[in-house]
Amino acid sequence: MKIKLTRLFILIVSIFWSCFFPARALGQESSDSQLTADLENIHELIHRGQSETALEKLQAMTDSYPERLDILFLLGITVVEVSYSSHLTKEEKGKLLDEAIFTFQAMLSKEPHLHRVHLELARAYFLKGEDSLAKKHFKQVLKEETPLQVEENINHFLTKIKERRPWFGRISFEVMYDSNIGKISDEDTIYIYGLPFTLINKGDNNSGMGLSLRANGERQHKINKKLHWRTGGSIDHKEQEGGQFDEITIQGYTGPRWLLNQANEMSLLVGFRHSQRGNNSNYQDVSVRIETGHHLGPVKVSIQTSNYDHKSQLHGEEKNIQKYELKGLFNLTSRLQAQAKIGQEYDKPKFSYQNSSLSSIEVGLKLTLTQKIILDLSKEEQKVKYQGNWFPYIEDETSRRDQISFARLKVHLGSFELFGFRPYLSLVKEKRESNAQLHSYKRNFIGLNFIRDY
Repeated sequence: MKIKLTRLFILIVSIFWSCFFPARALGQESSDSQLTADLENIHELIHRGQSETALEKLQAMTDSYPERLDILFLLGITVVEVSYSSHLTKEEKGKLLDEAIFTFQAMLSKEPHLHRVHLELARAYFLKGEDSLAKKHFKQVLKEETPLQVEENINHFLTKIKERRPWFGRISFEVMYDSNIGKISDEDTIYIYGLPFTLINKGDNNSGMGLSLRANGERQHKINKKLHWRTGGSIDHKEQEGGQFDEITIQGYTGPRWLLNQANEMSLLVGFRHSQRGNNSNYQDVSVRIETGHHLGPVKVSIQTSNYDHKSQLHGEEKNIQKYELKGLFNLTSRLQAQAKIGQEYDKPKFSYQNSSLSSIEVGLKLTLTQKIILDLSKEEQKVKYQGNWFPYIEDETSRRDQISFARLKVHLGSFELFGFRPYLSLVKEKRESNAQLHSYKRNFIGLNFIRDY
């Protein structure tokens, strides 16, 4: 079935090329009726599945007409078709793909802006396993206005390139503005037994500019077809105006990944994390987490369960944190994707009664526009319940309750790159409402991000 579809693809591509790039459009007019008959014969051979016979005729024809780009193009895609033949050895397939690559390169040396040729060259490189060159030419095609279906196919190839590489890396930096770095309340008066007390020095909300640098990566060692070993880590450094909230976080993890079948996988990872804020060591923790992934047709579901043993070196606080998360991605149309996430977190200090639990739900939409601008919008609501005594912020025996809302917008600039970095704009509006005095706040965040994948 795959071979039949490929033959049909070659026939369609040949007709497409003849319609939109005829010989006269390339400055190569010919009235040779015999050539026209020979080309029709070759198309008929391809249609009947006799690609190897068609290839022999095309190879002879290109010797007589080395400047005919339509003939060279037909030769290239026919060579790629023949390389799929099951009776060929690996070396024979490699030689055929080399011939296709040479043919497409010859065309581009004469007409560098033939994006259809860039696409077929990228596909030939992909089949040969030369992923860096394949990626380069796929991205060259994406820089131009590309039909949506072609763009989706290219993204599919790019995903496959990532999957068959044993490692990945990413470097990013962000220039940001935060209206309330310390998440300080606007309130300056607290009531204790009905009497108002005004805070003289409650602290500034520390609005200002900042810079964030982040590097992360992972390597997967293949033990067998079903079992891989994952090892990864990241370093995240943030600097804010004033230096009070400067922070660096280092973390790493390792563990097995089981590929249960084509639609399901599971990982069991052990990790560590160390974070330092200002001049004081803020916290460190070790964790165990389980990750699962499931593909259900157009729906992709992931589940993550984490358990942290957390210790703050500054305050000597120790606690256990448990997190559960369920996330789903739904492809509504070729341009619109919906996402949803629900989470639950339990925070249990070892030497305090101020336990807390957090419930969250997030929904979002990802829209790809025709101008290759991608909009990613989401709305998240969190509810936090606390136990323990919160006097004087709460005078009666009522438990503390917080509700936090996030509105997020990300604007990706499609295939635009600056020195290999892809930019996107991030906007966040955050608000916390609490029944505890001096704990409600508002915060706006703007970030210009630049990301480069390796």
